[in-house]
Amino acid sequence: MRKNRKRESSVVRFDPIANNNGGNSDRHKGNKGNRPSRERQATPPANVPLAKPKRGSGGAKRRLTVWLSVCVVFFAWAAIQLFVIEGNLAKSQEELVGAHEQLKRAKKHNEKLQEEVKLLKDPQYIAEYARKHLYMSGEGEIIFDYAP
Repeated sequence: MRKNRKRESSVVRFDPIANNNGGNSDRHKGNKGNRPSRERQATPPANVPLAKPKRGSGGAKRRLTVWLSVCVVFFAWAAIQLFVIEGNLAKSQEELVGAHEQLKRAKKHNEKLQEEVKLLKDPQYIAEYARKHLYMSGEGEIIFDYAP
């Protein structure tokens, strides 16, 4: 049976401010506090790799990614809606032009019918219309129909 052992990392953290042990004290040079002097900065040992400083848990990057994704999706949806609305607008304009043409034809037809109503109030026009279209005749008239 194996025992779970924690592995010791070969990565050593180096903090130049806290490195005052082992005879590297700079107090005798007139430096106040535990900080090394400016002339001589503490350096890490040559063979030991430095650990990378820990960053945040990635939450800010994740929030930014989610926010940008939401923005991209929204703008894509808005662009699609813009094209759909533009297409519907073009179709509506075509229908409007067709409706205007139909209205013009209806107005012309209405004017012709109004003129015919005025003519039908005249008795002479009614007699002429009856002779031409209905083949009616007056007293003592004989109708001859011939084809030219």
